[in-house]
Amino acid sequence: MRFSSDLRAALIGALTVTAAILCMSSAERFTGVMWSASIGIAAIGVMALGLAAARWRRLSVIDDATGLYNRRYLFARLRAELGRARRTGAPISFVVAEVDNMREHNNLHGHLAGDAVLLAVAQALRAGVRRGDIVGRWGGDEFGLILPGADTEEALRVAERIRAAIAELGVPTGNGQLLRPTISAGVAVSAPRGQPMLELMDRADKAMYAAKAEGKNRVVPALFK
Repeated sequence: MRFSSDLRAALIGALTVTAAILCMSSAERFTGVMWSASIGIAAIGVMALGLAAARWRRLSVIDDATGLYNRRYLFARLRAELGRARRTGAPISFVVAEVDNMREHNNLHGHLAGDAVLLAVAQALRAGVRRGDIVGRWGGDEFGLILPGADTEEALRVAERIRAAIAELGVPTGNGQLLRPTISAGVAVSAPRGQPMLELMDRADKAMYAAKAEGKNRVVPALFK
């Protein structure tokens, strides 16, 4: 378990006082124990507050239904990664992936089955990205993937690997049937000179709709304007 610097300081302080008490006489030890108990209680309080704050921070950036990052955090990270890419000159790719036929899944099998599809797709997205990539839920049945350092070829390879993995899924509906979800994905790579965030997102989104128009269950690269 990781502790913040405040928590570590509180624990070290409590241990130091305890060690000192062991070296005292009986009378001194009684007083020392009382002080140690007070410090211990304070340390536990600091730990509890720190853990509660950490849990709150996590909940504030996580989407409840999928366990992925939420829309607000996804956009904040994309803005930060684009800024870093402009400074370093490294490429960065953004992928928009949408679950195909989500309305039919909900209408034919119910929203619980639809939620199971979203969760299964989310898990496949998270399992399929590279270390350091960021995956979040854009909203509804759409997801966004930030691929720092990925050029067009690498981004297409990652997106295609994820698409193929999702096409192999079988999601139970609860009535003995298996749903076979697929995704359509659009891939956009930031221009070498840098690119506004909304423009990059728009290019990826339009490429995703092109994948839908071309028959779904495919990955389409965005073109530079």
